[in-house]
Amino acid sequence: MGYYRWLMATVSWRRALLHASLTFIVAVVLGGIAVALLQTPGSNARVLGRAAGRLGMVAAAAAFAVSALRQSGRHKAALGVAIGFLVLLGMAAMAAR
Repeated sequence: MGYYRWLMATVSWRRALLHASLTFIVAVVLGGIAVALLQTPGSNARVLGRAAGRLGMVAAAAAFAVSALRQSGRHKAALGVAIGFLVLLGMAAMAAR
């Protein structure tokens, strides 16, 4: 059995999509709350909303990757993706200051 078939057989794509969807919803809601709380009179709400949506998409992609990797038994790779996402998130937050 090839690697592709093994991966397709061992990963529950429904579960991975569920994890990605829940992560997207949480990230967008928390991003919206942060935008509402941190918005200044001179800020552009549309740009801030787009940034919250982009954060949700990137978080969903990372959650999908982590879920699929953990289900296929690649726990160290999943941990690396999660840590990499958090590092990039921290770097983006520091650059936004």
